[in-house]
Amino acid sequence: MFRAAVGEPGTWRMEPTVANGRPAAVARGGEPYGLAVLDIRQDGIAAVTVFDDPELVARFSPPAPPPSASRP
Repeated sequence: MFRAAVGEPGTWRMEPTVANGRPAAVARGGEPYGLAVLDIRQDGIAAVTVFDDPELVARFSPPAPPPSASRP
């Protein structure tokens, strides 16, 4: 199903990740949205495949950085 994603600037946050060895990004628009996988060719981006499954956001999100150690 094709569904256009719209919103005001800043509505969507994309976090880089990798899916099946390809560059990808998890998408959040307030709530988790899904995963966008890029098909990169020598001359640029050939396709973007979007999976609108919120469960993929948790699965492909980069791990959170460890908390910084507090200095006394």
